[in-house]
This record gives sequence, structure tokens and C-alpha cells, in this order.
Amino acid sequence: MSAFAEKLSDDTVRIVRVLAAPVEQVWTWLVDPGKRAKWFAAGAVDPRPGGRIICVFDHNTLSPEPGAVPERHKGAIGHRGEMTIIDIEPPHLLRHDWGDGSIVTFELAPHAGGTRLTLTHSRLPNLDAMRDVSGGWTSHLAIMEDVVAGRTPRNFWVTHEESEAKVRTLLG
Repeated sequence: MSAFAEKLSDDTVRIVRVLAAPVEQVWTWLVDPGKRAKWFAAGAVDPRPGGRIICVFDHNTLSPEPGAVPERHKGAIGHRGEMTIIDIEPPHLLRHDWGDGSIVTFELAPHAGGTRLTLTHSRLPNLDAMRDVSGGWTSHLAIMEDVVAGRTPRNFWVTHEESEAKVRTLLG
């Protein structure tokens, strides 16, 4: 039960992963700033409706061997984003804006002794944006799979290049 990246509509993509940890543990990887920094981005989280999520991106810190940063992503190092939590139901639902009018929803459910994580990113303006966020999310979720399972995280930029190629094939 894993959808690498699935186009649900002209403005929505869904990604499903099954993680080898219980829902409560996976939840901490979404809302604990120290844990989130290991797979996604550093920054504070105020886990309540209307609370802020700060994201400071440094993809080179996500794996021991980060690899060469692709030219088109060099400006993203140190990028800071601020999101607002729309809905939160610990430990099953986290929905927040993405700062550009789009919405990100994480849903967690028990599955086969672990957790099914469903990420839906909606209100995307076009196919290019859908490809862009899908390449990013699938890469970050691959790192999340590793850290949640206690494995050494894979090379982020190699994973990202592979994810972007797969997303182009799947989404068109």
C-alpha cells in the first residue's frame, strides 16, 4: 500500500508510505523540531490550530553523504518558510498551509504493525508545481523512512534526482 506519487486532480497530489513504527512514534517525527530536522527541515513547531511551523531547509544535513547540490537547488540552502497549522488531531492529522496558497495534509493510520502515512498536497497552481513538490516530498519521505527505522539516511541529493525523474514519468 504505497503510492510513490499519485495525481488526484489537476491541483492535488497524494503520496503514501508505510513506516515501520507505531502511529504515536511517527507523529513525533512530524511535530518534534529535533526529529523533523533529521528528515525535512529545522525550525519551531507550535502544534495547535493557528500555530506556526517554521522550516529552515538545509538538505546537506539530512544524510552523512549529502552529495552535490544540483545547480537549480543551490539557492534553497538556508531557505526559510513559515506555515500556519489549519487543523491538528494528534496523533492522526496535521494540516497546514504551505505559504503559497497550497495546503499540505499528513494523515497517519495504523497499518500492518506500523503506520500508513498519507501526504496530500492540494491547491497547487499547475503541473510544474505538482512535479516540484512531489519530487521534494518523495525525497524527504525516503529520508523519513530511514530515520524512523533507525537506518543511516540515504544520500539526499541522489534520492532527489531519482525521485524527480520518477515523478516526471508518473505525473507526465
